[in-house]
Amino acid sequence: MKKTIDQYSAFLQACFMIIAFMLAMVSEDAKHLLLQWVSLSLLWAMTLWRLAQSKHSYLSLRKDNVFWSYLLFVAWAVFSSFFLSSAKFISILMLIPFIGGLFSYFIAYTGNERKERYFDQLLLVIGLLLVVYTCYQKFYLGISRPIGLLMNWNSHAALLAMLVLPWVLIYALKPVLAVWKMTLLSLIAGLFAFAMGLTLSRGALLIPILSLFCLLLFVWRQKLSFRPSFTFITALILGILLTSFFSGETLVQRLDVVSHADSLAAIGSGRHLLWLPAWQMYLDKPFIGWGLGTFQFLHAQYKPLSSGELGAFAHNDYLQFLLELGPIGLVLFVVFVMFLVIRLVDLILSKNTDTSAYSVQAFAFLAISLGMLAHTFFTFHFYHLTLQLLFAYYLGRSARYFHLLKSEESTVNTGNIPQQKTGLLYRSFAVIVSVLMLSFGISFYYLKQADQALNDQARLDAYWQASLFFPALDYYDSFGSFL
Repeated sequence: MKKTIDQYSAFLQACFMIIAFMLAMVSEDAKHLLLQWVSLSLLWAMTLWRLAQSKHSYLSLRKDNVFWSYLLFVAWAVFSSFFLSSAKFISILMLIPFIGGLFSYFIAYTGNERKERYFDQLLLVIGLLLVVYTCYQKFYLGISRPIGLLMNWNSHAALLAMLVLPWVLIYALKPVLAVWKMTLLSLIAGLFAFAMGLTLSRGALLIPILSLFCLLLFVWRQKLSFRPSFTFITALILGILLTSFFSGETLVQRLDVVSHADSLAAIGSGRHLLWLPAWQMYLDKPFIGWGLGTFQFLHAQYKPLSSGELGAFAHNDYLQFLLELGPIGLVLFVVFVMFLVIRLVDLILSKNTDTSAYSVQAFAFLAISLGMLAHTFFTFHFYHLTLQLLFAYYLGRSARYFHLLKSEESTVNTGNIPQQKTGLLYRSFAVIVSVLMLSFGISFYYLKQADQALNDQARLDAYWQASLFFPALDYYDSFGSFL
């Protein structure tokens, strides 16, 4: 009976995560703040549930330098948004993906194999549906570069890569793999690659290229068979090449343009028109930054008069962190990335006579995460709630398996931690964050009412009610002054 209950509990928790993930996917703009809030609330509920479980499942986080570096970066983003930002309301809203990432990291770290198996299977189903939707946008709607649900072809291609690559890397490292499983997974990988090719996103190829390069290094170092890896790589390449039979302009042609490019401007597809103004923004406020999410409002003042770029993002998260969060924010983020690189190198170079499932899982999810970090040098993945959730979830899983591999979790000493103090800390933390979440949710509801108002007075009243629950909201003052 207990085993059945545990199975249903694991499945329900996986469904909660999938629902939060789907809500994030369909709310990738400021018009759907309520959906983002619901997604964040589901993640917070799961975090509370995991915190209330056995402390042995998460106390080893105290030794996880990746988590602490990630937490410090997010903490600086929060401090900057509330106290240093030039537009506090916008900056606080932009915190949603980063806070969601922390919740996702913790949920993944405190999971188990059964919950992860359900989540992985449901996530693969979503990925296959996105492949079908990509083909629908391309061949039925006639969209030249399908954007999926993320409203951006680069982000959509990156999401497709991150959904299929865990299966590719993990199964490529299995000591024994049935022929039918290899054939089926190769077909699935080819379908995902075909959908990625339809987006014509060159930069998104960095994710599979870096991940598969690390895979080959891992296979070579651990003296494993290269056959599964080469089979999956072949399937991915064939999937991309197949797009040339169904599309006028192909990803292969766009890659050929890069090979003949003689300047950074040509390789970056015009991103220098965003990077140069972004650098000038940083020079005008070089110490504390302008505040998270302010690039889109500053760009119009800094871009060349002849430029037609809308400039919602700098298309380089590292540069955007520099101008929005200042040098401190960028340094904290780079430290976080360096810890990840060091851990990946440790996993690749550590020679194991028997490659365990722990090392395979830790390596696979970490390699994919670093692939995304490479791609985000040319785009804005960290400002997408969907990609942040998936990225942080992979990191949390990798961290948990890494600590299991190093036997750190079994050596955590919980006896010296007073139970009364931890209980009080838990209850206080839960109440404070829950009140804040409820307050933000009510405020977002009134913001939605303001968007649907029929006249200026009704809109002003809705903004005033929203500001009661979100004191940093400046819509009421600015709109009132306009009237």
